[in-house]
Amino acid sequence: MTCANGKWNKQVSCEPVDCGMPDKYHVHPANFLFPEGTTYGKRITFQCREPAQLIGSNNTLTCLEDGLWSFPEALCELRCPAPPPVPNAVLQTKRCSEIGLKVGTLCKYKCKPGYHVTGKPKRRAFKRQCTEDGSWLEGACEPVTCDPPPSIFHGSYHCSDGFRFDSVCRLNCSEAGAAGGSAHTVRMPHAPCLQVCPSPSLCLCMFLLCVQMVLRPILLCCV
Repeated sequence: MTCANGKWNKQVSCEPVDCGMPDKYHVHPANFLFPEGTTYGKRITFQCREPAQLIGSNNTLTCLEDGLWSFPEALCELRCPAPPPVPNAVLQTKRCSEIGLKVGTLCKYKCKPGYHVTGKPKRRAFKRQCTEDGSWLEGACEPVTCDPPPSIFHGSYHCSDGFRFDSVCRLNCSEAGAAGGSAHTVRMPHAPCLQVCPSPSLCLCMFLLCVQMVLRPILLCCV
């Protein structure tokens, strides 16, 4: 400014420093509230956007004289709640029973006996991960099943629970049939019921147990 002819050659005024909107990554992800504006000395607050959680207690920022916002004493962090139970599976990772688990956290599960990972018959364990949207990747167990018993020529099967784990299947030969022709012992799956001469005193039956996707003989009764 210069004084000339009794007047100043410029009009000068001072304006408050304005910090403007905070950078979106300052406490990302959050929404800011600034009812008093964004100039020097003003304070704004922020609220975390779900599913992010507030880590810390002071959710305010102050506009400083250099035009920058004060360093936050709290922040918003994306976290997941404790994962919901998975039917027919047991959680193996103890810390996963806590709340507020960080993004990327892995939780290991093991299917209960008689179940395997869905779509993967040879696997009994799987992992679920906390994702960036606060949800958990899916994982499930399904019942172990056996292939149907081999075909029989003169007889029938009766299973207690289909071909599921622990289902017991009973092989009934017809009165005109015997296992392997004349033997009184049965070894599956190589003992189809074959037709022989009728014998009113001969009746063979066998129990099969579905164990780890294989039908195994467990009992033979002869009457």
